[in-house]
Amino acid sequence: MPPTFGEYFYKHGGRVSIELDHAHHPIVARLTAWWREPGEEPMVATVAALTAPEGPLIANCSTFHPPAWRGSREHDYAKLELVCVFDDVCAGFHAVTQLISRHGGESNLEVAELDQLADPTERLRPCEPKSQTPQYDVWIGKVNKGPRLREQLGFVLRIGSHSMDDVLEKAPGVVLRGVFEPTAKAVHDVLLAHGIEHELR
Repeated sequence: MPPTFGEYFYKHGGRVSIELDHAHHPIVARLTAWWREPGEEPMVATVAALTAPEGPLIANCSTFHPPAWRGSREHDYAKLELVCVFDDVCAGFHAVTQLISRHGGESNLEVAELDQLADPTERLRPCEPKSQTPQYDVWIGKVNKGPRLREQLGFVLRIGSHSMDDVLEKAPGVVLRGVFEPTAKAVHDVLLAHGIEHELR
């Protein structure tokens, strides 16, 4: 990243905590939000807005790496931890922070390159408060990883068919976690068409 960008951030009160040099993997956004009000209602309302059918966690996030979050109460404020992979980091972060601000919250963001060997969302599942749009874990039984299946699932999840090998390698078992309803139903339709035993849990 050219130093000019860092100088711009410093001038506007920001800081550069990490620089990603020629990143190959998706960029993970780690967002922390907090509300200095009694009760958790503003946080719950924010999660509902973020996960509405047209909310940014559905409209702006990767379908292959579904977001995860966890709300908590710490001392005199409510706190929300959110980890997600935005399709467009700038647009996604702007949409999320606008909603947080609209509900009286403050937030900050860190980014990192996704390590394919670790799932940064795992510690935040199951998500609380609950999503307005239902989420599902996708369990499938034994499967033959044919090229047509990988192509169709890759299309639904918006990833290359070659990436499906690592997913299907988990079968029999849960192969996808926290998938929002529209994507879960599309995955269900593909698996059903191929006669593969599966469940949306």
